[in-house]
Amino acid sequence: MDSNEIEPIEGSFDDVASAMVINPSADSAVMKAEFGSADNLLKIGEVSVECYVLEDGTRVLSGRGMQESIGLGGAAITHGSKLRSFLDLKDIKPYVSSDLAMALNNPVRFIRPGRGGKPAIAFEATMLIDLCDVVI
Repeated sequence: MDSNEIEPIEGSFDDVASAMVINPSADSAVMKAEFGSADNLLKIGEVSVECYVLEDGTRVLSGRGMQESIGLGGAAITHGSKLRSFLDLKDIKPYVSSDLAMALNNPVRFIRPGRGGKPAIAFEATMLIDLCDVVI
């Protein structure tokens, strides 16, 4: 089997779809943000980004915030996907470390305060340093 292929999954459509959806009550890896909000942004130069402190003390920047911090911008629905596409460009990819690539492929999922319990995607704030090293 090709490494890019996904093995078939036995089960109904509903079973497969349910397995793909994050359920915060069933997934202990989804943490809650203790501090931060979409209304109280972190200013980095001329850019303002959503930042949060999770219950274990981890500082994170939202996926969209991380891409905005290096000038990629993006609509609310992108969740940092522009960032992954940018770092996958032929001229940029050689500068992306394996640790950075792994962090991009394993974003932090967390619950933002006052957002109805819907999980959000973020990256550890320290990743911004690695991104700047790639871009500069």
